[in-house]
Amino acid sequence: MQQTLGSLARGGHGTITLGYVGLPIWQLIPELFETFTGAHANLEVSTKQLRFPSAPVAAWLASVDVAIIFAMVAAPGVWTLPVRVEPRVVLASKRHSLAEQSEVTIDEALNETFIRFEPAVDPAWAGFWSLDGYRGGRPAQLTARFAVDAQERFAMVASGAGITTAPASQAEIIASSLSGVEVIPLRDADSVTLSLAGCEDRRDEAVEALVAVARELVRDPAVRALAT
Repeated sequence: MQQTLGSLARGGHGTITLGYVGLPIWQLIPELFETFTGAHANLEVSTKQLRFPSAPVAAWLASVDVAIIFAMVAAPGVWTLPVRVEPRVVLASKRHSLAEQSEVTIDEALNETFIRFEPAVDPAWAGFWSLDGYRGGRPAQLTARFAVDAQERFAMVASGAGITTAPASQAEIIASSLSGVEVIPLRDADSVTLSLAGCEDRRDEAVEALVAVARELVRDPAVRALAT
């Protein structure tokens, strides 16, 4: 590892493509983006917005070197590195009855109408956001129209079409840009992990450099335990 980082620091040029779903890496985890690009200015860094994860996950990741994603689904040929753990919240229209509450329990949210994902989306990843693990299956009520990307998903929430769960940090950013959205703490749900992920066969020197920086920035003992 030290030899890899040293060769990059000595001025070796390379490229790295960072993928993201919804919010870009400089919004999700700005300290990682700033530290990495500052330390490796010789690297050409590009970003790419990805569609929601589909199966097989390795094929979905094939167009980028590293993706930053919440609730990453484990898959063959794919490495992951947890970088943050945070609570889940409910996102609902300000006109929704749940928006009147200071917090929501899983039982209160389970039977609501959730935003539908397109059929190609990995069902395990999609189900995480509609609480399928607590219900034992898909919601009884899903929106008639499915969301093709994160922007449409959150716009559908703002319109009152349905609700979704989301990571707390992402929800706050969405609510600040969409005035019709309310963020409601989800009191008893498991937390959600933000991870770096990529295909094993694309793990080159530039990827190793990013992973090394990410490991250095992780201070939460719980996240460090996940990464071991």
